[in-house]
Amino acid sequence: MLQWYLEGFDCDTDQLVQRHHLPNLSASEIRRILRLYSSVQIEPFDFNVPTLKEARELAMYAVGEVELVDDLDYQLDCFQIN
Repeated sequence: MLQWYLEGFDCDTDQLVQRHHLPNLSASEIRRILRLYSSVQIEPFDFNVPTLKEARELAMYAVGEVELVDDLDYQLDCFQIN
């Protein structure tokens, strides 16, 4: 089973400082939020999240409260969970 995570990386060190599980996120929502064409394969790839606005939209699919900050680079990552 594939699981999606919103991850925040420090801009200076590229170190992972946040990881939020997005169990309710669907492929159609990923396409809508990140404006991906239907011809772009979604799984099992990772995507840069271009702005904090898109990161906030993705965070709505997390379990629990998510605090996003301006000075992180966000990425949408996919992991295979067995």
